[in-house]
Amino acid sequence: MGWRPGDRAARCKRGHGHHADDLSNDSAHIIPQRSAAPSRCAEWDDDRPLDGLRRHDRHLQPDHLTQDSLMTESLASDDPASYDLSMSPLPEPPTWNQPLPEARPPAEMTIHHLPTGTYDTRAALAVKGGSFRDKRHFAASAVLVRHPKGDLLIDAGFGAGVAAHIAMLPRFMRAPYAVGRTVREQLDDSGYDRSRLLGVLLTHSHWDHTSGLDGLPGTPIWMNRDERQYAAAPDGKVFRQVSRGHPIHEYGFTDELYLGFGSSHDVYGDGAVVVVLAGGHTTGSVIVFVTLPSGLRYAFIGDLTWQIDGIRRRVERPWLLSRLADSDRGRLRQDLLRMIALDGLMRIVPAHDLGSYDGIPLLTPEAAARSH
Repeated sequence: MGWRPGDRAARCKRGHGHHADDLSNDSAHIIPQRSAAPSRCAEWDDDRPLDGLRRHDRHLQPDHLTQDSLMTESLASDDPASYDLSMSPLPEPPTWNQPLPEARPPAEMTIHHLPTGTYDTRAALAVKGGSFRDKRHFAASAVLVRHPKGDLLIDAGFGAGVAAHIAMLPRFMRAPYAVGRTVREQLDDSGYDRSRLLGVLLTHSHWDHTSGLDGLPGTPIWMNRDERQYAAAPDGKVFRQVSRGHPIHEYGFTDELYLGFGSSHDVYGDGAVVVVLAGGHTTGSVIVFVTLPSGLRYAFIGDLTWQIDGIRRRVERPWLLSRLADSDRGRLRQDLLRMIALDGLMRIVPAHDLGSYDGIPLLTPEAAARSH
């Protein structure tokens, strides 16, 4: 997800400073976590219940949420009152007017949404102009791509050890969160043959995209060199723990342009799944473009923006959050504008925008049983 404060963290931070070392070592992630000792922030030291905190421990139970409940709760994201309408958006880029890249996806190819949980934050902390009154449920999900040449997971969502992963990170980086079934549980419950998995293709190595690796021992992790180097720094400590014992498949890029991006990797050689380098959030962040046999196209953009508002309203992260979260803010803006230009030509899916997964089928036993 990148560095994003929970409701309490953002407000406490204004009144309670943190050492620079704390920010440099751990500022890439604002972490949902079990409720702990009462806050020492005066603004919150009263008897009023904080939104979501009563749900904290209850939501740690893996079976508390069903997939349907993760996907159907309404949000305020389309309410104009949720925004400061005086906020100037980014300049509108020209709509992409060139032919879309050729793709020849096999007829058997499918994709499936594997939701593993959510966590809460405020729109004001996600996009410029967002309101503190607008609470968002940020998705922690994986997407299974099924292809006759072998299957891939895009990210891994929350794992069985999510509480331990959260505990590795600073207390001020917490937000209320909910967990569902892990990727492994969903694969196994459906009867899916995990020997078909070529690997887990990470959009980037932050904890909420990699926690679920703990349930997929031995499964290769697909990363590029830039992201491997990024994950070796302090921000990658959860990744380094959950990736132990996993082989790393380091893929490279060609210089072939793809939808305006200068570096691309065609996974299967048929244009069905193409990875492009978009190293603004982390230095090796990627976007995964997927074309289905129906002709429907998806762009899984990771944390290029945390919510679809970044695309539809042409807004970036708040300045402070971007300073803390992003490796190259200038490049991030360029890539965001590229994706804004493609909106309407494909389904754009920010990793943490729950509603953007609507229409992607879940993995059922019937779907898992279909032979390639």
